[in-house]
Formats: sequence, structure tokens, C-alpha cells
Amino acid sequence: MTRPNVKLTKKQLVLLVIIAAGLLVFGILTAISGAVARTQSTQYSAKYWDPDGRYSMVSVFLPEGSGLEQDNVRQLEYALDQALIKEALEAPSDNARLYVSSYSVKTEASVSSQRSKSQTCTAYGVGGDFFRFHSYELISGSYLVEDSLMDDHVVLDEEAAWKIFGAIEVDGMTLKYDGKEYIVQGVVKPMDEFKSKAGGAKSGTIFFPFSRIDGKAGCYEIIFPNPVSGFAAKQLKEAFKSCGYDENDIRIVDNSERYGFVNSVKRLVKWTDRGMSFKALKYPYWENSAIAVENIVDLLTLFRILFIVPPAVIVVISIICFHPLHRFKLLVLKIVEHFKK
Repeated sequence: MTRPNVKLTKKQLVLLVIIAAGLLVFGILTAISGAVARTQSTQYSAKYWDPDGRYSMVSVFLPEGSGLEQDNVRQLEYALDQALIKEALEAPSDNARLYVSSYSVKTEASVSSQRSKSQTCTAYGVGGDFFRFHSYELISGSYLVEDSLMDDHVVLDEEAAWKIFGAIEVDGMTLKYDGKEYIVQGVVKPMDEFKSKAGGAKSGTIFFPFSRIDGKAGCYEIIFPNPVSGFAAKQLKEAFKSCGYDENDIRIVDNSERYGFVNSVKRLVKWTDRGMSFKALKYPYWENSAIAVENIVDLLTLFRILFIVPPAVIVVISIICFHPLHRFKLLVLKIVEHFKK
């Protein structure tokens, strides 16, 4: 049996090249977009907690001076607990938790030790499971954890350890801040994720228990059950409202599909409104870097659309023009015209 001799016209070859080139560039841009998005490990905390996608990581940013104190956090999480009970969502076992959270405040701290005089470092007061959300690489010791009864321990980054002690292996050593002594529990590497430095991350950082820093948390983060899209963000919105916060004064960010194609397209539609803000918010470095990556992803999405539209249009027109059903309709129309004559 001989194969039919099918020859493509020059026009058909050009169209095939356009389709192939468009799909290739679209695939490359998609891969680059995914790689850039994955540099922001904080945004994927929920996936690390539950790879099946049943949880969402939500961030809440509050105005300066109107942040959270520990009593506010307890009140907030009581409201969240009640919401979960109402929805009949329970932990799989007695020792399991349905959600984890973190809250933090940034300041400056003058600290000293027996090896050095007063040194000024960036300081974060952290509560909850801060290091579950922010992947500082541990060099030695251990992280601060929520259920620890010791509020006189701190974690230093590598540069802070050098500034204060002149060494890196400083676990168990003591530093002094605000007239009180603190024991070094662990040492981490400075944050060096993509765009973190541009976002405001600084080397020479100390992490204190939240209760030991004078200030209110301007950032609250949570990994929360999300059985249906938008559930977690909605519960956070209602919980903050019940605690006396006006939704117009805070910003709630659902990070689940922040860098997904659909959400990126939605932001492109509102491109001219980008940068407009009517809220007195000061973002931490991880949100600033997340926004910077968001802008890169959105730009790549724009080019992805530009390169996928021509192949899509060619394929659609080809289907319409050469589909057997279309030919049948043309035949019917010819028959009708014949009998009309």
C-alpha cells in the first residue's frame, strides 16, 4: 500500500513554523517564570506543610502603630479556632495542629558581650513558628520555637555572631540587650534569596522572642486549611474584623497561587493601578522581594500571552475552516442555494 504524497504549501510551512516557534518560546518563558517564582520559599510554606494542596499560606500586613500584641494574637487565633469548629474541621490526631502561624516586628538593637562593646544590629521579635515560614539555613544550634518556655534565648545570623563575638560557633554564649542577658541558641546564614537584599534584608540580624522586643507585630502569617479556594483568606478577614481591625486598613495576601498564570493575568489587567496604595503599611523584606518577583512573573506572563496567541489563533481558524462539520455546513448551504434558484 503506497502512502499518499502530501506536500505542504509554502503558506502552510510558514504557519507551522509560527506555531512551533510560539509554543517553544511559551514553554521556555513558562519554565523561567516557574524558576523565578520558586526563589521565594516563604510563598510556598503551605506546600511544604501539606504537599496535597489542602492548605493555604496567608499573610496579613498591619499599619505601623496598630499591629498585634500577644493578647491580640491569642484573641485572633481563638476566633480562628471557633471558625474551624463551625466548619467541623478537626486535627487528624490529638498531637497534630490544624494550622501554624508566625508574627514579627522589626527594630534596631544595641547589644554587647564580654568579647565586644556595644554593637548595633537589626533585630526581629518573632513569635509562633517564624522559622517554619522563613528558611534561614541553620549553621549550628537550633531555631527558636513557639512552645519553648525559655524566652531568654536568641538566634543570630553569621555576621551578627562575628560582630558580637568574633566567631561563628557561639552556641551557649551570652550577650546583653536592654540590661538583660540572652543565651545564643543558634546561628543561621544571612538571608540571600533572590531580591531579598533589594527588599530590605540585612546581614547582622538577631532574632529575639517576641515578648522581649518593645513593639507590635506588623506582619502575621499563617498556614491554614483551605478546603475550597479562598476559604483561608476569608476566615482571616473575618477573624481580624472580629478583633476590631478595619479591612480597609490591613492587607491580606493569599499566597497559594500568587505566581500562577491566572492570578498573574488578573494583575496585568489592573496594571495601570499598580503602585497605588492608600494604606499606611511598611512591608518586611520578604514581602518586598515577593512583590519584586511578582512583577517579573507578570512581565513574563505578558510575553507568554504574546507568543501563545498567534499559534492559538492559527489553530482555531484552521479547525473552523477545515473541520469536516464546517465542510458539511457548506455543502448544505450550496444545496439550499441550488433549490432556491
